[in-house]
Amino acid sequence: RTLSRDILVLTLKTPVEYNDYVQPLRLAPADSNPVDGQVCTAIGWGFMGNNRAEENLQVANLTFVTVENCLSWSFDQPFVVNEYSVCTKPVGEHHGQPDKGDSGGPMMCYDEKVKFVDENNNAKLLYLQANYYTYNLS
Repeated sequence: RTLSRDILVLTLKTPVEYNDYVQPLRLAPADSNPVDGQVCTAIGWGFMGNNRAEENLQVANLTFVTVENCLSWSFDQPFVVNEYSVCTKPVGEHHGQPDKGDSGGPMMCYDEKVKFVDENNNAKLLYLQANYYTYNLS
């Protein structure tokens, strides 16, 4: 089993009421692609070395990496780099990054949710391209 398509679609029974704290995020257009070196933000409540979820939402800035560079990294199974993936690395040496428990969480670029955290392997991160997935809302 691999984690090459680690995604969750949550269907709510009642509509969400938007306010100053709750707003929708758009999925990226199907033809959008990250630019090498582009910096985006990932969020989550994943572990930070204490083997339990954080109480406060954590934020990390990440840089996109070309697929060619990503393929040169060695990944342990079940990590897979394929057409659904995008690679990132932390911005700088001592900046935060998503970790265990952040899988499936969003990464945002220019106010658009474009990827979901898929896998983490030694500070080299893979993201699922959410724009590959469509679903019928009717």
